[in-house]
Amino acid sequence: MASARRRRRRSRKERGAYDRPLGGCREQHPFLCPSGLPGSRSPQLSRVGETPALALAPTAVLPEVQRQGLGTLVIEDALREARARGESAVVVLGHPEYYPRFGFTIASRHGIGVAFDVPVEALMALSLDGAPLPSGTIRYGPPFGV
Repeated sequence: MASARRRRRRSRKERGAYDRPLGGCREQHPFLCPSGLPGSRSPQLSRVGETPALALAPTAVLPEVQRQGLGTLVIEDALREARARGESAVVVLGHPEYYPRFGFTIASRHGIGVAFDVPVEALMALSLDGAPLPSGTIRYGPPFGV
């Protein structure tokens, strides 16, 4: 006979979800890359101008499991983690019809750009704390390879 007691579900951190090296970033959160190489003791932050900022790494879901909310859950979790850490800004280079649902707006409206050619509507930014976003050119941390 099955036990009537239910086991407490372990949190993502307890299950080691943040220990997997995804997208080249292992520290803090797999989809937000604030630092240099995994295990680095001296973080090399992405920056907007001279202001440290997080950069949301490319996020994808396998076609056979798309439209089930998995990508949304991952991004919402990443943004929640960033807010809990006291981060203030996140930039993303992504699909212009997808990321605005999380509050991202076109980065150029805030004076934010990159040093390479991208569609203006694909470069977006989000203030995590309600403060004005910094302006300047995005300098990505080493995990992004740009």
